[in-house]
Amino acid sequence: MKYTQGLILILILLNVFLAAFIIYTESTETYVCAKGFSCESVLNSKYSETFGIKTSYLGLTYFLVLLLTYTLTYHKKIPQKYFTILAAIGALYAIYFLYIQAFVLKAFCSNCLVVDIAAIIIFALSLNKTKK
Repeated sequence: MKYTQGLILILILLNVFLAAFIIYTESTETYVCAKGFSCESVLNSKYSETFGIKTSYLGLTYFLVLLLTYTLTYHKKIPQKYFTILAAIGALYAIYFLYIQAFVLKAFCSNCLVVDIAAIIIFALSLNKTKK
């Protein structure tokens, strides 16, 4: 149980850091991407905004809210199901963004992939915690 809690916290913090890093690279136009990936094309595509707001800003906000929710859940201030619901929303968005990269843009951002995969893992781990 403690291992799962620690892993969830590490993944949330990783995603907070990566979302902030992506915002930095977008604002300075210094795209840092693993070799063979196309971060610039993904981050400048029409799918990089929702209602005129950069997805990276929405992601950072989401992961900060997720961190707050996780902290409240950990200290038993709110039920675990609220964290799991929020994690499910993140996982659904992650699957959507993975689909866009793979089948629409046919280009991948390495940083975005890590964020999306971590979001799905956070949800899977939260399901495991909810069942107990």
